[in-house]
Amino acid sequence: MSATAMFPLTVGMLAGASPMLYLVIGVLVVVAAIGTALVLTLLWERREASPE
Repeated sequence: MSATAMFPLTVGMLAGASPMLYLVIGVLVVVAAIGTALVLTLLWERREASPE
């Protein structure tokens, strides 16, 4: 199991979590990952497009 999968499970166990909390944490992790990827992509394209 990867560290990415372990993190929400560990947080959930520490919080005495219900399945709903697992779902919320999982969604937050996915949204954060996608958001980070989009921001990095936009910054990279902007840097590539800007004339030196």
